[in-house]
Amino acid sequence: MNNIHITQSTIIWGIYLMVILFLTIRFFPKKSINLYQERGKSSLWILISLGMFTSIFNFSSDLIFLEATAKDGFSGLWLLSSGIFAIGFSPILFGPFWSKLKLSTENEFCVFRYSGTGAKSLQIFRATYLGFIVVPILISFQLLAFQKFTSILFGWTSQESFYVTISLLGVLLFKNSFSQEVRINTLNGFIQLSAMFLVLYFSLSSIDIPLFDFWKQFKIEHTELIKLVPQSNHQNNTNDLWVFLLIQWWSISILDNSNIHAHRFMSISSSWKSFLAIFLPTFIFLGISFIRSIVFDSYVSSHPNWVVNIYDSLLGMYTYNIPLYFKPIIALALLLAFITSLEELFNWGSSMLNYDFYKGYINTKAADKHYKYSGYLFMFILLLIGSVISIYQTSFLPLIKFFFTISAGVGPVFIARWFWWRVNAWSQLSAMLCSLVYTLIYDFCNDHFLSFKNVTLALSDLLNISDFYTKLITLTLSVIATWVTVAYLCPSDKVENLKKFYSVVKPGGIWPWDTRKDNKILAKKILWVILFAIANFTIVLGGWILKFQNHLYGLFLILISILIFFIGVVRLKKIIV
Repeated sequence: MNNIHITQSTIIWGIYLMVILFLTIRFFPKKSINLYQERGKSSLWILISLGMFTSIFNFSSDLIFLEATAKDGFSGLWLLSSGIFAIGFSPILFGPFWSKLKLSTENEFCVFRYSGTGAKSLQIFRATYLGFIVVPILISFQLLAFQKFTSILFGWTSQESFYVTISLLGVLLFKNSFSQEVRINTLNGFIQLSAMFLVLYFSLSSIDIPLFDFWKQFKIEHTELIKLVPQSNHQNNTNDLWVFLLIQWWSISILDNSNIHAHRFMSISSSWKSFLAIFLPTFIFLGISFIRSIVFDSYVSSHPNWVVNIYDSLLGMYTYNIPLYFKPIIALALLLAFITSLEELFNWGSSMLNYDFYKGYINTKAADKHYKYSGYLFMFILLLIGSVISIYQTSFLPLIKFFFTISAGVGPVFIARWFWWRVNAWSQLSAMLCSLVYTLIYDFCNDHFLSFKNVTLALSDLLNISDFYTKLITLTLSVIATWVTVAYLCPSDKVENLKKFYSVVKPGGIWPWDTRKDNKILAKKILWVILFAIANFTIVLGGWILKFQNHLYGLFLILISILIFFIGVVRLKKIIV
């Protein structure tokens, strides 16, 4: 077990908690109907950007990546890397779109974009579906990771770690609000960045041969680990990779950021500042990801048994060669990453349940103070549900795969609703509902009907893909067919409602009026979305080639990608308005 100096840890944690206590008392919300923000209130984009970085810079994702790498090597990471191609969607398209909207919650978009009974039904369904099912699953990821981490860090038993984790989060719920989150995440971002550069410095210091020679030796010793193409029976299975490249990344991902980030975008005063707030932390994260890969390589080369306990390996990876007096800072950064992610999820889930569901349709006339405390109650309920889910989970990957399947085919409707007038509330609702129902039906038939299982296995053999990807393709096609059919069968939204939405956002696309001027701008944006996706994929591939194939060629690919990003930022400043 990695030992952290108790006295230093106490001092550092004490200073941090005093700062948090000051910010909590200073900015405690005295009057608020939801736990995010007052309508129309703006925040500095640089603070929002640091908050975005803190959210992206999530050590619990390291646990998932370590588990996938331990199982399938680097090729197992494709399953978890949907964001590679999505890098341009948020800063170029949807972040600026959201910044034009000043809604109380992102779920209020349902009644702004759509009209009639369908809009209200979708708002209620999405608030309860996400609040009581999706968000608790995401919370369970973080709880499981946080519980494992504190158990290793402090030497607690699993039961002790579980109770301490739940108690700590129960206390933190009462300081949870959007304004506090922005300020505290700024502090957390500086701490996490400082910790990462400390880890990089000491990881490089521990390598006693030239770095390129180290990677050459690493390649020889870990040939199977570093393979990028998925393996099947010890043979390359490029078809799985093609499913990822062509289907998975857009099928399961909610690319329009209809999540906690939408609240951040809506608090930014302009579209261009929204672009900067999203692009800056994303670009920095590319560098941080490369730093993490160096830290991983350094740790694995000196710890051949790292796969035995990946939870111990995560802590060890960041602390094994760190001087004793720096270890408490690293431990603090790791813990902050978990806490920050959990607080964001509590905010997002309780905001929808409290504002969109409870205040909107159950108890519409209570005092503001009542809604503030009902928000805390909903956060406690989310904590309870997430805790129950985490108790019955010992591994991340099965839960991740289930989460991916209940999202299959939903991603496209969240994109189409911004650009196509035919998409209505019922089509979005059908996509969300059917993705869950079809997943449960698929699993039930696969477990109880041999003929169904034989068909899916035969299809997997025919396409030469894994069973999971057969399931993903089947669900994606079924869900898309369903919501497109519903879009045509159900009445479209009122023209005045569509015009109101379009006049605010001006997204371009297919609408029952002339949009050629906006479509020219949209075409330029889509071009840069594609170029950003290519550049991001190239920079990731270039990092791998730099380390394990050809140093100069890898460096060339990285520099070309950076050049594309730089030119893109310059050109997009004239386009994003």
